[in-house]
Amino acid sequence: MPKVKITQKGITHMGKELSVGSEVDVKSIPASFTNKCVLIGDDRELEVATPQVESEEKDDDRESAIELYVEKFGDKPHGRMKTETIMAAVMEGE
Repeated sequence: MPKVKITQKGITHMGKELSVGSEVDVKSIPASFTNKCVLIGDDRELEVATPQVESEEKDDDRESAIELYVEKFGDKPHGRMKTETIMAAVMEGE
């Protein structure tokens, strides 16, 4: 549940006016709290939308693809080129 700290006067919550500096647990931050409070805690756990997978195999594949690209074209590929794109360029001979 989010926890907010009141930073300005004029906010009521559950029928009571809250004093500046009060900390309140709320289910969601109401629109009336906008610019009158700061979020100080949220104990909900968030999931990573796209977890980053670290793999040494991918690094090895990329390094070997770059070596093949350099052998074929004489220059390193652009840093943002995907490993698959580098391999496709080497195979096609562009």
